[in-house]
Amino acid sequence: MTLGVCAAVTVAGIVLKADVRMHHLLQAHSAGEFLSALGVNLAWPWIVVPPFALLNLLPLAALAWSHFRGSGDDQAGELTLVIGLWTILQGAATAYARGAEGKPPGWRYMDSSSFILIANCFSIAVLLSRDWSAPAASGNSQFSIPRPVSGLLPSARLLLPSALAVWGISCMIGLALLTGRAWRIDIPERQLYYRAQLKHARAFMATDDLHVFDNKPKAQLLSYQSDPLAPRLRYEAEWTVQYLRNPLIRDILPACARLPLEVRVNPETTHGFEPNGFQLAKPEPATEVSWGSWSAQGPAATRTFESLPVRKSRLPYLEISVTGNLGEQNLSLELVNLATGEQTTVKPSRIAGSKWLSRYVKAPASEFKIVARDASETAWFAFKAPREVGRLSFWAIQTLNAWKYLLFAGLGLFLFNLAVLPARRNSADV
Repeated sequence: MTLGVCAAVTVAGIVLKADVRMHHLLQAHSAGEFLSALGVNLAWPWIVVPPFALLNLLPLAALAWSHFRGSGDDQAGELTLVIGLWTILQGAATAYARGAEGKPPGWRYMDSSSFILIANCFSIAVLLSRDWSAPAASGNSQFSIPRPVSGLLPSARLLLPSALAVWGISCMIGLALLTGRAWRIDIPERQLYYRAQLKHARAFMATDDLHVFDNKPKAQLLSYQSDPLAPRLRYEAEWTVQYLRNPLIRDILPACARLPLEVRVNPETTHGFEPNGFQLAKPEPATEVSWGSWSAQGPAATRTFESLPVRKSRLPYLEISVTGNLGEQNLSLELVNLATGEQTTVKPSRIAGSKWLSRYVKAPASEFKIVARDASETAWFAFKAPREVGRLSFWAIQTLNAWKYLLFAGLGLFLFNLAVLPARRNSADV
């Protein structure tokens, strides 16, 4: 039954696979390129040293040798070998599909490459859990273990642990170097590109001007046409524009990139809040619209802001960006439901200071107005028009914000398992 299901999944994958012409350029074009790419995939974390793959497969190879020489049940060894085989197959698939010039794998492909380290650690754990000096168990006992490496020569018994130690130290050094590069270079670079992409996309959404993408590097565009076989476009960014002008795409854009709700100021009840009335460390793009109570002339009397009716949100949550001292006394920002008078207070989890901070609140059930008040003589704050947020997006954002709790919960479960493992092992022995 398992083989039948796997065969059906395999056939479905082959039938449903789309052929992308420009991806042919990324494939390995010779046996040399394939082997080099396979080597760097299996050498993880030493992705620039293909020969390290030979040492990197040593623990898995030792477990395979011990397993196939043994007798009886060896479920831990079998599962570890399956994980290792899956990783090798993933490395081979990546080497074929993205092995041009034998280059190291991209970061997204290292997700599967990293399992070679996990499989090796499991292999060492399984090998160390065995009695290397005892003879192999005989018979078909449920708890008989595979034949250990007791049949090895004394020199080989010493060589294998030494080789495993060299492997472990090498992997620790490679992992430290790879992590350091990601932390110092790749993550800041990717963050810079993503912020530029968002900045240009919001500018285009606000103006519908194609030229906001002029003279921008390709990495700062949301999407760009790189297929050499496709018709040439008049502008490099026209591919991006075609998507952003599509109504279906606009409806599913994340809150950070979609157009905000239209907010019009009620001039009769607004005093002291001015467009872009803030004091930030970095200037804002001209396409970003906000209202703030900061003034170069110093604090005024009580400053107020009130909007004309804002249409009901089509999504259940709203994102409102705030900056300044909102959250301190005498500063308030509220959404007032015009049908019921219910007030939703916008209060950030911390003082934003000189940066923009996003706050997520439940959208009023009908038309609403935005009411802001600044009665402080020393503090100020500013806010932007709200943007609609879907329910699943809101839950995803809340999950990301709770990363610390998830991390400590995972560490707690890990320590709990370490504590109960000896008890489980003793119970199994009994």
